[in-house]
Amino acid sequence: QSQKSRIYKTGDLARYLPDGNIEYLGRIDNQVKIRGFRIELGEIESTLSKHPEVQEAVVITHPDRLIDKPLIAYIVPNFQGEDPNSRESINQAQSERLLLWQELRDKIYEQTIVDGGANFNPLIWRDSYTSEPFPEEDMSQWLDYTIERIISGKPERVLEIGCGTGMLLFKIAPQTSKYYGTDISDKAISYIEEQLKTLEGDWSHVQVYNQPAQDFQALEKESFDAVILNSVIQYFPSIEYLVGVLENAIKLVEPGGTIFIGDVRSLRLLETFHTDLLLSQATDEEKVEDLWQRVQKKLKQEEELVIDPEFFQALQQYLPQISQVEIQLKRSRADNEITKFRYDVILHIEKEVLSSNCSPELLNWQQEELTLSSVQQILAQKQPEMLIIKDVPNARLQTQVKLNQLLTRKNEFVMVEELRKALPENTPEKGIEPEDFWNLDDELAYKSYITWSALNSDCYDVVFWQKSSAPTNNGLPPLPKENSQQKPWTVYSNNPLQSKLSQQIVPKLRTFMEQVLPQYMVPSTFVLLDSLPLTPNGKVDRKKLPNPDINRSHTEYVVPKSETEQQIAKVWQEVLKLEKVGIHDNFFEVGGNSLLLIQVSGKLKEIFKIELQVVELLKYPTIYYLSQHIKGESISKTDSEEARNIRDTNLKEGKSMMKQRLARRQKHRSRYQFKD
Repeated sequence: QSQKSRIYKTGDLARYLPDGNIEYLGRIDNQVKIRGFRIELGEIESTLSKHPEVQEAVVITHPDRLIDKPLIAYIVPNFQGEDPNSRESINQAQSERLLLWQELRDKIYEQTIVDGGANFNPLIWRDSYTSEPFPEEDMSQWLDYTIERIISGKPERVLEIGCGTGMLLFKIAPQTSKYYGTDISDKAISYIEEQLKTLEGDWSHVQVYNQPAQDFQALEKESFDAVILNSVIQYFPSIEYLVGVLENAIKLVEPGGTIFIGDVRSLRLLETFHTDLLLSQATDEEKVEDLWQRVQKKLKQEEELVIDPEFFQALQQYLPQISQVEIQLKRSRADNEITKFRYDVILHIEKEVLSSNCSPELLNWQQEELTLSSVQQILAQKQPEMLIIKDVPNARLQTQVKLNQLLTRKNEFVMVEELRKALPENTPEKGIEPEDFWNLDDELAYKSYITWSALNSDCYDVVFWQKSSAPTNNGLPPLPKENSQQKPWTVYSNNPLQSKLSQQIVPKLRTFMEQVLPQYMVPSTFVLLDSLPLTPNGKVDRKKLPNPDINRSHTEYVVPKSETEQQIAKVWQEVLKLEKVGIHDNFFEVGGNSLLLIQVSGKLKEIFKIELQVVELLKYPTIYYLSQHIKGESISKTDSEEARNIRDTNLKEGKSMMKQRLARRQKHRSRYQFKD
């Protein structure tokens, strides 16, 4: 044959080097060889894309395996598809989520009631950074400010949805003529009923019902001038569920009444929160890329409903009965996740909003280089009827937001230590504590309103108006409205069911693929993404697809050795859908949450034949400490001195571990303290 004839087209790309050798550059197609079979990755991707719950799909071989490379499928799921099976899965997941929350609240309330602490519940109000209960002083401030906002309109007839064990009920009800409370937990309702029988005075105007938030059947003939949903909507399974609850609640509110929605978690700050939390737990030696991947994983695993403040403005357009919306930052000088990442909302229903000829004076804090003193001087000397100050740097969030911004520039840093060192020079502004503005109310003839900045997540806007011109019917004076286009509800929130639906979709996809493709073409790993990374040309950037192995904990892997450790590890792997878990992995750092804790509790109870309370699982979040605790509890049935010693030792170790986490958090904070 001719020397120029082609023998076989391999599909490989190569080039001649000057020395005559050939350098292999890769494939010119997506063909790979797996266990002796040549496979076209595009064929697998095409098959995956035919499934109704798949929006986009990319398949690659494992980037770090040199031998026996497994296939990895990256999927952008379609959870909102019109497929009846998809809708059925969503409805089922929503029902299961409500049942899990009910079971969790029952367990928590049952334990707290036994311990005699039903009002301030330390099992619910726990610091995510330390797993310890919030300081009682902080919670007392939180409670006082919450009540102050609720009763500012002097409500007479109140409905509280999600009343718990009566933390608000017992303080507000004496000031009303009618107070109805509902809760999904029958344990909480039973507790309130028992307390009402023993309390002095007339409590006949208080009624409580054991029912979920969306059930209004027993209330259809009632009317109220205030509805309270305080620190409860984060447990709703979807934003559509929230809209349904609010639609029904509005029907019960008389004109001029309000709906108070407290402790709403902010979607704009969700990534900032998880970045700050995980960085407080990270070591300097951890890779920044790994930290970023863990933050992204946490976002996907978030099982509480987190909402963009803009949702409530959009809701006003959807429900014309809402005449005014107040969105306010949390009050308190306490340094915790509640004051940083949550906010309160008051919906005014069919309230007469008086028109005003006032033209507010508008200033930008940073452009005008304002200070607290200069603002105070403007109010005292110029005495504007209304003053609006835009984009005030929020002292509570300057460090956290800048930290998150640095993490998005992860290619500039290799190790976490570099990220931490870069923070001070990237955070020139210390910010202003919102309470400093609220305190001006006491010094000047003005009232203030503090809400999130529309553009900057680490800033807020302040509105001052003269007390003499304040609305007599409570609420705010007429404010300039910003035009916003209504979007689908799902744009304004996360999807709390995403983790659950993701767990369901992978077995479906695997079964689907096995029915139409040979076994060697079925991916061994499925990774679900919100979107596929793209090149500047709009093509899928396969090099930026996340490594599937990054989903492990950042702690050193230590294999479970004892029988107890192995049994606990097996339960964790089953519940958390993990291939392996080490004895020092923290339950909450490898995908666990309070809902999954219930499943773990039930399975461990069956295995070890002991009663494990939720508080115990919170106290011992690693397999090592939990196994030590279980051994102590099992022996304690003999009531031996040795058993008591073991139990005491375990408790000390648990407390020591929590102290270490607290110290790590304080060290994390102290690194970012800036001098005036």
